[in-house]
Amino acid sequence: MSQYYTLIKNQVIDFDKLVLEKYFCLDLDEVDAIILIKINELIKYKKNLDAASVASKMSIDVNQVSKKIVGLVERGYVTIDIGENGEVINLDGIYNRLATLLDRDDANNDEVSKTSIVKKVAEDFATYFNKTPSAMDLQMINHWIIDDEYTYEEVSEAIKTCAMKKKIGSRFVDAYLMDTTRTQDSKVDSNLQEKFNNVFNSLK
Repeated sequence: MSQYYTLIKNQVIDFDKLVLEKYFCLDLDEVDAIILIKINELIKYKKNLDAASVASKMSIDVNQVSKKIVGLVERGYVTIDIGENGEVINLDGIYNRLATLLDRDDANNDEVSKTSIVKKVAEDFATYFNKTPSAMDLQMINHWIIDDEYTYEEVSEAIKTCAMKKKIGSRFVDAYLMDTTRTQDSKVDSNLQEKFNNVFNSLK
């Protein structure tokens, strides 16, 4: 499964923005895109699917929205299951197709984007820690790359070092990164090992 799928499902990648950018690549129209965004919001707030609430503030009526939703279900973009606890809405279909598009973009794009760096770091996390990153881990990875602007090499090295030290988890990687003095040429200072040990000993 593409790592992008996990990033989209956990809202690390902005679903609304991505759908609006990519809907035409998936044989969808603007109305489909808006409906998917509204359904994603219902899922986020654990609400049941209601055509009337989806149609709110849209230029089409409830009947037209209902037909659109049926079409999205038939094409596998939306899944609706009825279980013991009631209705369960699932957008895995659209998440997977968007992830496939992003994987394709990576293959065709020589310049590595920050989003693809987040994906690569998430893959390293899963490989070296031998566990799937949680939603909190993914948010932390996103923060390192997007907000703190660490390079892929810096974060990957931090993950590998923590794995070697058997310090498994994003909090240890974060402590390692915070403790690392970042010089202009991204070299680690000579006292890193001592500082690294001090930080992790305090976390025991």
